[in-house]
Amino acid sequence: MAATPLGVPWESVRRVFYSENVDAETLTFEELEIELASLASHLYAAMCRWLDLVADLDRRGGLTACTSAEWLAWRCGLTPRTAREHLRVARGLADLPLIREAFGRGEVSFAKVRALTRIAEPESEQDLLDLALQLTAAQLERAVRAYRRVTTEEAVALQDAAYVGWYWDENGSLVISGRARAGGWRALPASARGCARGAP
Repeated sequence: MAATPLGVPWESVRRVFYSENVDAETLTFEELEIELASLASHLYAAMCRWLDLVADLDRRGGLTACTSAEWLAWRCGLTPRTAREHLRVARGLADLPLIREAFGRGEVSFAKVRALTRIAEPESEQDLLDLALQLTAAQLERAVRAYRRVTTEEAVALQDAAYVGWYWDENGSLVISGRARAGGWRALPASARGCARGAP
């Protein structure tokens, strides 16, 4: 039997969810669970759509008297911090189509998407989405925090291993050697100019 993204059989959803004005007290416990899970899935999909619109508002740049986050806080009744976080997630989803699609189908919650957009890159997106589908939101938050700690420690180790050395050889040429993290070469021209100022 086909099931919703949250594992609820569609037949059960049709029986419960589409009976709109049913008093919650008349539902069996199983029906109550089904309706809650189904409505949660609908909320996730609606939140995804809302964030798509937030990203579009931000991309258009038509606001003149305020930032996108300030507008969200004012117009949608959010705290400034919550508005900034929603805007960050909306922007992040633009580069993560697999996570965005799963969110739009109601398969992952906003809490999980918020965590994923902190660390996901296009290369790691599928693996992280698979992880999110297996973990609770709290477990995923802990995993993301641990991942960020590891990557921070790796960055510190790479920074500690970085060096630039230089000397003038016998014919007056400047010789530079060094080690930098990936992308660290961008600082090399400035370093070379600094060395050149000390030329004999």
